[in-house]
Amino acid sequence: MSVEQQNPELSFGDLVNQVWKNKGLVIVVCIFTTLAGLYVAISKPDVYMSEVLLSPNSDDKSSSLGGLTSELSGISTLVGLSLGGSKVDQTLLNLEVLKSRHFLTNFIEENDLAVKIMAVTSWDMHKKTLSYDEKLYNQDSGQWVREVSPPRQPKPSAQELYEAFTEDNLVITSNTETGLLTVAIKHYSPYIAQQILTGLVDGINKELRERALKEADLSIQYLESAMKNTDVSQSIRILYELIETQQNEKMLASVKDDYAFKIIDPAIVPEKKYGPSRALIIVLAMMLGLFLSVTIITIKFSRSL
Repeated sequence: MSVEQQNPELSFGDLVNQVWKNKGLVIVVCIFTTLAGLYVAISKPDVYMSEVLLSPNSDDKSSSLGGLTSELSGISTLVGLSLGGSKVDQTLLNLEVLKSRHFLTNFIEENDLAVKIMAVTSWDMHKKTLSYDEKLYNQDSGQWVREVSPPRQPKPSAQELYEAFTEDNLVITSNTETGLLTVAIKHYSPYIAQQILTGLVDGINKELRERALKEADLSIQYLESAMKNTDVSQSIRILYELIETQQNEKMLASVKDDYAFKIIDPAIVPEKKYGPSRALIIVLAMMLGLFLSVTIITIKFSRSL
């Protein structure tokens, strides 16, 4: 007996015939998976996303120096100062600060967002109230009651909160053509999404502004010290120019609320939900049922050959 006779192949026509003969099984499996998908779709709460469009601040330190840039570059290098890198480099640096663990964990702690990030399960649009997972957080006592294995504690750590926030809530996208930045926050409550996002933009501008002020103060102190240790009039003049540049940076940082990121389109309370796509869930569940039923029929028919 030949190999082909021992293991006949299942043609597409045979498969279609078997599926038609077992259409009852196909219908039952599809109904079951569709109902399961319907349950999942209904049980999933709505998620809202608030967005803000930002433009990285285009101010450049070197622009305030005008024609003195080349003259100052030599002495500034000698005293260990930078006259300002490229705009792209500074933009990338500010973006990395925005996404950094240090900044975000401090932001979460300062704004008391732990419960809103990890314990909320849904939002009642009519009552405008949040629902909490009772297995994680006791709303009446204000205590975390979740059961976790060491080294984790019932109260989420800063690392857990950072991971949950960046994975579930924070979305950052940049447009390489325009250089504009879109920052979004997802949450069950559209109001909380907008509040967190507004606070986040204010917070990063404040953080970078304070860093710039501190850097300028240290630079001025260093330059003043360097002036005391030189008698060369040309060097003194250049050091004066550098001090003036740093003082201008302090002035700009002090008066500009949008020091690092300028708001082009502010965050609003979204009226339409971001997700979930319940229709898509049901369609995928139906397709899964069809796939499973055809697979079962194929295996059953192949074994009978």
